Amino acid sequence: MNISEDISQEELAVFLEETDEEIKLLDEDLVLIEKSGVTTAIIQEIFRAAHTLKGSSGMLGYEKMSRVAHAMETVLDMLRSGTLGISAPVTNALLAGLDMLKLLREYLVKNEDSGPVDVKPIMLSLEKAAVKEAPLKTIEDKKEIAIDASTQQSIQSAYAEGTNVYIIKVEIEKSSPWMAVRHFQLISELAQLGKIIASRPTQQEVEIGKIGPTMEMVFTSAKETQEIKKTILAVQEIQSAEVNLYDKGETKTTEVNVPAKSEIPAAAEPQAQKAAEVKIPEAAAAGAKKTAQTSESVRINVKLLDNLMNLIGEMVIDRNRIKQISKQLLAKYEGDDTVSSLSDTSTHMVTLVSQLQENILQARMLQIGTILTGFQRLVRDLAQKAGKKIELVIEGAETELDRSIIEQIRDPLLHIIRNSIDHGIENPEKRRQAGKSETGTILLKAYHEQGHILVCVSDDGGGIDVEKVKNAAVSKGYMSAEAVARLSHAEAQNLIFMNGLSTAEKVSEISGRGVGMDVVQNNISNIGGLVNVTSKMGQGTNIKLRLPLTLATIDGILVSSGGLTYVIPISAIIEILRVKTSQITNVMNKEIFRLRENVIPLVRLSQRFEDIQTAAAPTEEIDIVVIKVGDKLSGLAVDAVMEPQESVVKPLGKYMGSVKGVSGATIMGDGTVALILDAATLIMESQQ
Repeated sequence: MNISEDISQEELAVFLEETDEEIKLLDEDLVLIEKSGVTTAIIQEIFRAAHTLKGSSGMLGYEKMSRVAHAMETVLDMLRSGTLGISAPVTNALLAGLDMLKLLREYLVKNEDSGPVDVKPIMLSLEKAAVKEAPLKTIEDKKEIAIDASTQQSIQSAYAEGTNVYIIKVEIEKSSPWMAVRHFQLISELAQLGKIIASRPTQQEVEIGKIGPTMEMVFTSAKETQEIKKTILAVQEIQSAEVNLYDKGETKTTEVNVPAKSEIPAAAEPQAQKAAEVKIPEAAAAGAKKTAQTSESVRINVKLLDNLMNLIGEMVIDRNRIKQISKQLLAKYEGDDTVSSLSDTSTHMVTLVSQLQENILQARMLQIGTILTGFQRLVRDLAQKAGKKIELVIEGAETELDRSIIEQIRDPLLHIIRNSIDHGIENPEKRRQAGKSETGTILLKAYHEQGHILVCVSDDGGGIDVEKVKNAAVSKGYMSAEAVARLSHAEAQNLIFMNGLSTAEKVSEISGRGVGMDVVQNNISNIGGLVNVTSKMGQGTNIKLRLPLTLATIDGILVSSGGLTYVIPISAIIEILRVKTSQITNVMNKEIFRLRENVIPLVRLSQRFEDIQTAAAPTEEIDIVVIKVGDKLSGLAVDAVMEPQESVVKPLGKYMGSVKGVSGATIMGDGTVALILDAATLIMESQQ
């Protein structure tokens, strides 16, 4: 792993958690400053993240990460001070440094040796980005720095405060191509140990490139000479340095001889970095202190949350059982004081379990924004490769979902966005010809709607060419020309979800193999969700994902059919009615009935699952539960409709495997098992 041997696993775990947070922040904000420009608040936040990574990795002894973070910090400090402007080369260099930090982090996670990883190219690109384009203006060397009245007054103030005063002279290698960067690094590093009250060249001269190989400064600090020496040596390409203690007009010289590069041990520079004190700007430190004092959150292991969820699930099953037994006892022993007291206690217990369940579910909730980290970077990089201008807009990042669902939707969202970049958004020239802005927009929006989460990804591109999709389906042998001709416009659009179907003329790095949209539909269906596509040629495409809030529990209506009990999700039910059998007609071997202006297909559960049920006797009237998913309606014919119930979702297990039309099972209060119906699948089958 290349870290100090005395680092414990607990310390390493904390470091990795902090590193994840800082890398996430850098990933989001680096793309933001390229798009929106450098602002004081954002650049300070980015600089703090890089500084924290440098310090924490240095204390861990992870030298490569510390060096890369230090190089990034130098560039960010120049952006912060205004000596460097934001540009594509600067952003590319910083993002390359960030990618290296991610790679080095992965080596730690995998407990592998990062020795083969070469950070020199990244360091070189960062140093190159930090060099100003203007030619350097050299200044003539003087024998010593001038101490004027103002400087002398600052020196006396330092003495009064008990602070040491130093005269520092540093010689930078004349052949250095990064001389301006070295000057800036010296000022930046020493400023963290004390106060520079005078320098030659001045900071303003460094900023405009008016420099030479020599730098002198009057420096006040409470730090010892040795620590100042180490800080100076941490900067590369230093030929020699002198640290002179200025003692009321008398100087005591301490010369620092720097050996030739070939004589420097490999660990010399990182060790100096490790020894340097980790310090953050006062404003950032105050903010961090305030946050630490007011924070009311703690980190919880995911496995612990999962175990708690399983336990509360068992408690919910027992809660339902207690409710049922309590009702039976009250009916059997009406007026009995003991039974009445037991009923009151069980009612209170039911309430407590419900509140506990609600709190555990809330603890499992994550903002959808947690999985959107890196999406801005993805769009930026892929747009550059495709030669397009694209902006990603995210709305509703604070919308919360259960963590089990969050984990399942990241890949589908990635596939949809990649598809929008490659197939949806046109190149700038084509957009100009169509009267559009050169920059295309992809909008990712999340929000709550009727007990579900809706995630919509829309673009203002060229839309889905339905005829092109049909031709691709025929040419690749997925459908016959006659079958394709019978498809409606909406059905033809849904052909994009067929495995292997692609309209791309050639396979690119972004897409073209026809597997992306197939993954989208499968992943979303597996979690009980639904995908809906709407598109208009020349105007764009909208893909809407309808997702459940959680997979742990479900609110449903209990129904019986053929001797078995089913749970129909309440979120899918729009109406329950009783229909005479004479009102049901048969069209093309499909049963249908009319509900006001709608003609609705009928699914008889006793027939749909006849392989595991007994057939129901014919009756003059039947109960029908009308369900709706998206804009599709279907009716489920049942024997009886019972009470609503909150059910804990259990998988069917390896023994039963996957049953089409069933999303899971639950245990009833009397110990029997009820199947939870998959409304989306049943509606899809009825519409075929």
